[in-house]
Amino acid sequence: MQNRDDFYNRIKIFTEEGKKYADVEIPYDRDVFYIANVAHAPSIPDGRVVEWNAKLLDKTILKARGYKVLEKTFTLPEVEAGCII
Repeated sequence: MQNRDDFYNRIKIFTEEGKKYADVEIPYDRDVFYIANVAHAPSIPDGRVVEWNAKLLDKTILKARGYKVLEKTFTLPEVEAGCII
């Protein structure tokens, strides 16, 4: 039997400095979790629809004595002040 958890977050970008939140990092233990789907539905201030083809990258952030923590990383496109990501 598999358990499933869905997470939904929204962040409003107010300034140019907030664009750093377009770089997303999700840490996980590969032996315990599996990240199957990542979706993005941005709210762009001018109403445009942004196509997003996720290229998820795996990065090792911790490795010790057979224990390994990975991180899924990706960047959201066209994030600007006024967006909701």
